[in-house]
Amino acid sequence: MDRPVVSIAEQDGAIVVNLAGMARGEAAVELQQRLISATVHTDVAIDWEQTEHVDASVLQVLLALRQRLSGQGHSLTIARDNLQLREYLLVSGLSECFPLHDSSPADAGAQFSDSEQCSGKSVGHPLRSSGVSHG
Repeated sequence: MDRPVVSIAEQDGAIVVNLAGMARGEAAVELQQRLISATVHTDVAIDWEQTEHVDASVLQVLLALRQRLSGQGHSLTIARDNLQLREYLLVSGLSECFPLHDSSPADAGAQFSDSEQCSGKSVGHPLRSSGVSHG
């Protein structure tokens, strides 16, 4: 699956963003356009379990969304994770910016308190260059 899949749907009062395939610049542009047109004012959950690759441009869009949501009192969490992406996030120091959806209530409160740490984060290299990829 080389072509990226980007879909946004409302489910249980939250927005669910589904990313699959090779999420590169094209997916980042589409994701950003869809999020702007959706005028998100609620929690957002990301499903990237079927993502083969996520590059820096997609992560930058998600970091910007996270910062915007945090300022509105909402959260961005990962509903369905991807082990290889999680490993990259841990190594890169971005894991706290993309917490898992089923975190404990104490962890959920931490999502808002660490927003300053995540707002300054930037992603300079695509995941593929770090060896994190499905193939």
